[in-house]
Amino acid sequence: MQEFSMILVNLPAMFLCIAFAARFLGQLGRADFYNPLGQTTLSITNWIIKPLRKVVPSIGLMDTSCLVAIYLTQLVFGALVFAITGNGFYVTTPQFFLAALLAVAGALITVLSFSMFIVAIASFLLAGQYNPFIAFITQIIEPFIGPFRKLNIQVGMLDLSFLLAILALQAIKYIALLPAGALVGYPGGLFFGF
Repeated sequence: MQEFSMILVNLPAMFLCIAFAARFLGQLGRADFYNPLGQTTLSITNWIIKPLRKVVPSIGLMDTSCLVAIYLTQLVFGALVFAITGNGFYVTTPQFFLAALLAVAGALITVLSFSMFIVAIASFLLAGQYNPFIAFITQIIEPFIGPFRKLNIQVGMLDLSFLLAILALQAIKYIALLPAGALVGYPGGLFFGF
């Protein structure tokens, strides 16, 4: 029963975190939200983003309401996981709220890493064919993959910029994010991507 309860909690939380992260990253990358995947992302997230925008101002291209939505989702998800499993620390402790804040970065890193992986694989499978799903994801990752593309590191037809970008994201996670989580006493397993 505990495993089934975890599935019921995990799937919606992951789905929402991915949608909020895609919206945030898409706005940073100036993605085309008229794209079918962009429209779907807006439809999934508008219910909370529109009200949040009234109280949480954007900072330049950064839609901070999306970050707040990821944070709130992580808090609810973490509290439910704790209630189901009894693992971790108490929901009322400051460590929980700090760890949830770090989990926002973890969710963004996870979504970026998987998006880069999807685009890298699709570039081989689609061989230059247009796909609206891949086009939207490519726009999401472009601000992060662009600096690595400028290095022009290729081995034959293989572009290593994706590999370097994913390694850089994982380095950030393992060198900065996870030690910061350990510093605040986060035991792991309560949040998506962290």
